[in-house]
Amino acid sequence: MNLTRLPLGTPHTEPHIPIHTSTNVSTCTRLIVYIGESWQDLGVLAYRTIGHESIASGSVVDLVHAIQADADCPGIIIANTGQLIWYRGGQRAVTQTTWAALPRQTAVSPQMEIDEIKNRVPGNGDAGEHVAYIFDKVIPNMARKDVKVDVIAMGDGAPEAVRYLRETWDKWAKNVQAVALGTGFLWSEGEVGGRDDFKEFWGDRARAYIQCAEPLDTPLVGRETFGCNCYSAGEGEIVECIMPKAYKSMLKFFKLVDDVPGYRELAAVAEEKPLEDGETDEEIEF
Repeated sequence: MNLTRLPLGTPHTEPHIPIHTSTNVSTCTRLIVYIGESWQDLGVLAYRTIGHESIASGSVVDLVHAIQADADCPGIIIANTGQLIWYRGGQRAVTQTTWAALPRQTAVSPQMEIDEIKNRVPGNGDAGEHVAYIFDKVIPNMARKDVKVDVIAMGDGAPEAVRYLRETWDKWAKNVQAVALGTGFLWSEGEVGGRDDFKEFWGDRARAYIQCAEPLDTPLVGRETFGCNCYSAGEGEIVECIMPKAYKSMLKFFKLVDDVPGYRELAAVAEEKPLEDGETDEEIEF
């Protein structure tokens, strides 16, 4: 994996946002783009998983190895929606959490204010701009024009990805092949609405892996809310821990879509469980 600085061509001494790109991005026929959460460092899925299990499982290391093990060897872009503040003293991009933890003059001094000019990177001022830069600049300049793109979007990165694709679908309809989300229970139906061609694609070639303690891949209700089939992520407590548990299922979904011409998802049927004493429909919906 290479470290690529944004804006493209920026030297390491100038304000930039780092992302990871695989060495075969320029030649691959299929490209997987990972868009993570806005508070994570580049390449980190969940520090909880790193602490409890391993660095490989709690970061993109296992994910990258799984992708590269595919016979087709898809290209990989690891976006960086978290480290979007340029720390001039350290000459590096940092997350909001790291910025708040930088040394202060005294123990009771407030954190440094963010200068929207000096501490921001052009074209990557927030998560939405960063996602747009990945699609508008990175992919067109680094990948083949006919590359097939699969998108994984996690947590608060998910609505940013959906919003961008919905608004630019005329441009990306021929390239984007499938989308997998990792998300909690809440979702704005308007994120998927707006245009019929995108809604049709979304229903046919998108999946939402939802925070749920049911076994991984268990069909869940929620298609009316999310606009696509919903499955348990096998993680019932913390959204950031979805990816380490569900990424293999996401990759299998992408492979299925790629292998089957004209693939379309059938509406998944969730098994209804009998209510226990004191439960309501709302409490067990997801």
